[in-house]
Order: sequence, then C-alpha cells, then structure tokens
Amino acid sequence: MSLLYKPELLQHYLNLDQGSKVQAEYVWIDGDGGLRSKTTTVSKKVTDITELRIWDFDGSSTNQAPGNNSDVLLRPVAIFPDPFRGGDNILVLAETWNNDGTPNKTNFRSHAKKVMDEAKDFVPWFGIEQEYTLFDTDGRPYAWPKGGFPGPQGPYYCGAGTGKVVARDLIEAHYRACLYSGINISGVNAEVMPSQWEYQVGPCEGISMGDHLWMSRYLLLRIAEQWGVVVSFHPKPLAGDWNGAGCHTNYSTKAMREEGGMKAIEAAIEKMSKKHNEHIAVYGEDNELRLTGRHETGHIGDFSSGVANRGASIRIPRACAAQGFGYLEDRRPASNIGTRTVSLRSSSRPLASTSRRLMVDAALTALMDLVFSRSFREIGAFKLLELPPELCQLVESAVEARSPLHLTIRGNSTEDAVLCTEESTYAIRSVVLSNTILVVSADSDNAETVVIQDEVNEILELAPTVPKTHRLSSLLKGCEYDDIHDSEEEPAPTNPASVMTYASARASIQASDAELTRALRAQRILTIRNELRPIALSYLSSILETMLNLIIAQNMTPAAIPAEEVSATLADENEISRAVSSQVMGWFGEVRDDGMWTMDVEGVVKEIGLGVLRQHRVEPVVSSTLVERWKNAVGDTFSDTVSLKLLLVGVPSRPTAPQSDAHHQGNYLAVAGSFDDGTEQLKYFPSSELPVDGASRFVDLFLTRPRWKAEEIGPFLSDIAVSSKDRDKLLLKHTRATTDSTGVWYTKK
Repeated sequence: MSLLYKPELLQHYLNLDQGSKVQAEYVWIDGDGGLRSKTTTVSKKVTDITELRIWDFDGSSTNQAPGNNSDVLLRPVAIFPDPFRGGDNILVLAETWNNDGTPNKTNFRSHAKKVMDEAKDFVPWFGIEQEYTLFDTDGRPYAWPKGGFPGPQGPYYCGAGTGKVVARDLIEAHYRACLYSGINISGVNAEVMPSQWEYQVGPCEGISMGDHLWMSRYLLLRIAEQWGVVVSFHPKPLAGDWNGAGCHTNYSTKAMREEGGMKAIEAAIEKMSKKHNEHIAVYGEDNELRLTGRHETGHIGDFSSGVANRGASIRIPRACAAQGFGYLEDRRPASNIGTRTVSLRSSSRPLASTSRRLMVDAALTALMDLVFSRSFREIGAFKLLELPPELCQLVESAVEARSPLHLTIRGNSTEDAVLCTEESTYAIRSVVLSNTILVVSADSDNAETVVIQDEVNEILELAPTVPKTHRLSSLLKGCEYDDIHDSEEEPAPTNPASVMTYASARASIQASDAELTRALRAQRILTIRNELRPIALSYLSSILETMLNLIIAQNMTPAAIPAEEVSATLADENEISRAVSSQVMGWFGEVRDDGMWTMDVEGVVKEIGLGVLRQHRVEPVVSSTLVERWKNAVGDTFSDTVSLKLLLVGVPSRPTAPQSDAHHQGNYLAVAGSFDDGTEQLKYFPSSELPVDGASRFVDLFLTRPRWKAEEIGPFLSDIAVSSKDRDKLLLKHTRATTDSTGVWYTKK
C-alpha cells in the first residue's frame, strides 16, 4: 500500500503558493468508532474557531443517520495546525449534530463536555497512555518473521537495536507531527510485545484530554497510511503469551495534587471499587481478553489497588505514595476505549403508549385543538418500537390464542439494550425521524381538544443479533468442575464473589431464555448446588468414555438406556456423582419420562474425538493417527461413527432438535503435511476461543493463514453471524474474494 504514495511527486505541489486561502481538514468520529475526515477551503487564515463554518456530511454512509434524512452537521470544537500540509492549513476536530439542533446519537463528546463543565471546580487532570500494535497489510504483526514468530517477550520493552524494535521512523514521525500540531504528547516508548508501541498524552484538563487523544489517533492513522502499515487498537491483538494493549489513564483533581492529597486519592479509589462493573462495561470491547490477571493486568472480575502494583486495577505511583499527594493510574481501560460507546441504554420506561393514548397526524390537527399538557412528568417517557414481521406474527398469535407473551429488555445501564423473546434476541437501534410524532390524550373537559403528552423524534428498530452468551466463559473463569471436585463429599465452599447461578446469568447476559439454555448445554456448564460450573473438558471426555464402556459391557441399546442404572453404576464404581452424570446424559441425548436415555451417539463420539484433538493445539497430528486413537477411545461398537466431519461442524445435542439448535463451529485446521506423500495433518483450532468482534475475528483468522477456502472459513464465522446472509455480509466487509480452478478463496481486504 505504501507504494501507492508518491511523496517525491507530491512535494512539488505542496510547495506551491496557495495565496491567502487555507485548507481545513474536518475530522470527526463516525458511527462505528472510527475516524473520518474531509477538506474544505477557507478564504483566509483562521485565528478563531468561530470563523469556521458548520459543515455537513452524508451520515447514512458513516452509520450516523438513515438514508432518508442523511445530512449530519459538523460543528468545529478544536483547531490544530496541519502537519501534512504545513503553513496556515489546519485540522479541525468537529462534533456531529442533527438538523434539529440535538447532538447526534454518536456525539458522546457533547455529553462528556457537560460532565466536565459540571466538574470544572475539581480541576480534573488526565494523562493517557495509548498503546497500539502495528500490522502489515497481510494481517501479520509488522516485521514479524514470515511463517514464524519472534523470540519471547523480554528484550523489546524500551528496546534499542535491530531485532528489538521496528518502525521507529514511523513512531518518530508521529511524535514530531503531534508536537507540530500542538497536541500535548509527553512521551513514547516501545512496548513489551514486538511491534507494539505506546505514547502518552497529557496532562490535559477536562474535555481537552479527549480532543488531544482523538487527534493524536488521527495523526497516527494518517502517518501509518503513508507507511503502508495498519494500526490496531484491539486490547488483545494476538492470542497467546503476548501482552495486550491498554489505555492506562492517569487522573487527579486539585485536592489530590495538594499536600495531604492521598486522602482524596484513597477516597476516590473506594468509590471506584463500588462501580467496577459499570466502569468495565465502557472501558473497551473485548477487554476480558486482556484483563486476565496476567501480563501486568488485574482480573476483569476483581477490583484491586496498590502502590507500584501493575497487576492491580488502580496503581498509585510509588513517588506519590511517598510524598503523600499526586495522582492515581486506572489500568483497566482497553486501548480501544472510546472507539465504541453505548448508543442506547436500557430504560425502565415503557416502549409504547398505553391503550388510552393515541397518536395524531397533521390531518387531525386541522379538526381539533392541540394544547400542551401542564405536567412535565411524561416528557421523554414514550418510545415507538417498530416490530419486524416475525415479531408481529408472534404478537398476533398470542392475542388470538389469548396466551401471555413475554418481551424483555435486557442490559444494564451501560450496555446497548436488546429485546428478547422466549427464543430470540434483537438489537435495538434508534432511527431519527424527519418529522415529530405527538403522543396525545383526550381532554376530559373539552371534546374538541387533545392534550400533547409527549413528542417523539425517533423510532426504535429491531434487528436479529447474536446473543452475548460468549460472556459465560469469562464470567465463569476459574470455576471449572473436575473429578477432584466431584469426588469430594463436602466440597469447599465457592468464593461468594465468583458464584453465578442461572438466575444471575439470566439477569446479566443479553440472551433469550432458550438461547441461554442452549449456550449452557453447548458450553458444557453444570448446575451444582444451584451454582453454574463449567465442567473440565478432560473430565467430560473421561465420563463419556466410561459411559460407552459400560453400555458395551452391559449390551445396552443406545436408543433405550436405563438412565438410573447408568448413574448408579458410575457413582458406585467410578465416583462420578449422579448430579454430573444425569446432566451429561441430558447434554448428549434425551432422558424420557420412562427413565430411558436415548443417547445422541454422534454427539458423544464427537466430544470424545475433540478430547483427543485438544492434545494437538500446538503440534499437529496426522489425520489417520487421530482417527485411530479416536476409534480406540470409543470402542469397536461405535468406531463406525467416527468421522472427521463430526469435528468440523457440530450436531444437535438431542435427536429431535432442529438443525438451528446445532452447535456449529470449526474445531480444527488442516495443515500441510511434512511427509512426501502429502499426508494431511490436523491442529486443534476452536472457533469458541476466537474474538467475538467481527474485525478482530478476521484478524486472528488471517494471522493463522493468509487465505481461506469458502468451505473452510464458514464454520469459524457461524457463531458470530445470525444467518448465512449475515455471514456473507461479514465476508464482504472484511475479505476479498478470488476464484481459481480450485474454487473461491478469501483473503484479507
């Protein structure tokens, strides 16, 4: 990509006299948390921000407005000298506003400024440490060995010399560009992982911190564009024993910076400890992949603080602790903080008006007098919800059958709200209307008058979305249940802080009841003494092998196995508790009312095969060797069921389940054999361990291999796509398709 730039040709034109006119590059944050910009000509040198015009752009192309009302306004809020054009040319940071004078739904700076203005008497200072990772255009970390990996972490942090640091010229260019533009950049250093860097912005007071951070990000992206390098702000850009990327935030108030300020710091930390979950919710996407308790982080589920402790949530610098005043460092924010922010918070307000309300249009206003209500209680209390056809049919069927219908809004105050039926989950998004809809009621004193109770300027739309059941793995981390736990007569009590029940999972995870139930089964999560405990997969394989041995020894028929007899035998002879064995049988088949278990043979055989395959996460195994070991594990009776196809695509976890109930996912990669005969080798590569964010998922996939066949990549996308149409949209957005004699191939876009 860098070859597309011709700096030697461009320089001649940059040297041309542009007279008194100035180029102003308007920069704004789009609807997906990215940065956009476009240029306008100003007639003379700009000395004050009020001299700049309010501009507009097509918001339907940036996910900030619908196509039928697409104009979004750009209001300048900060000016910076332009390091790319020089002279009197400028960069203009702009807020996004709607035509009706309200902030655009993605304009979070407007709300942040109100908060900063309210807190101005505290004189808040911020200093942010922005970490990021550089990638080549082929999706591999910049300058990493092709087909291999660099040495382990250690020599790269603040390193010097070939093999220790890369892209220092790019980093120096960014540093100098920030200084030229007046951005309060205070330092830069190479980070722990090769190709990862950090720069510091601040201290800045109030809202200027956000302005300087976003403009520094814009400069970094523009400069990397010239180098042909991709910048990633993902908090865990690479899986494995590599450091993640954060956006550590140093913070202080006037009281903290004065003598005796440690009391104010400690008081702030105490308050922050009570809001930990609320903070984590807005501290960046996929932050759970970084905050693991390793690699200089605290665990995402725990709040901690300490002096000079980089493994804590909040660090107090040793110098501050020694002098008794200064600042604190919040180490929880991810490097992508602010790139995606809450667009719609859950509300306890009703989604639609009650039956005594009616909405009127312009024709009705010609016949009746409209007056505003004297009460302000209901202002902002009404929302209009547009139902998709399948939900309309669901509502109509419930009305006709006179049966209850449960529609639930799920999500806490810091999450994007979703609507759940009993079976499905829908994302809610706001669509701004060009007209105003009035919610009115009849005036009890005057039949020709209607009272305006509220004004509505938006409609809430619903779109099917993937349930956030992936959060179960992070919420239940450290709660695995294995044979040691199962053999304890009186197991040690679980830490109350980490206990999760079905009720608490239902309350905290954005998924329908049916989707949550399927996820608990698919992720092999037990209910033990009312607690959710993921079973250790090695223990699960052992249980299933023991069950098969018992079934073969007792000459039982898979379609009618006495469940109680199996549970009793496993408990007496193998110390496998009834609570565990009964749930395992439920995962892999159906226990009928007559007590007979209809075993899902393919499901059991598949899980045992996965147990064999998991041993080859690093070193691949010859496919024929894997199949041989797999057949030995399941026994001769079930060996005919063994097939590699079972490992690539899931099967329903009960015989009568519909195909949509299948747990579809990729589990292995076929790698080139090292033998002359081209023998196929397989490596364990589960899609369940890949990022759930689409962009990050494709980064990981293309780091694993530079191109994929259509049939190979599909299973690794099914868990993040609602439908095949949704999957095709992801492929269109993130990949480039080419066709040759062997079929369709996908490469990084």
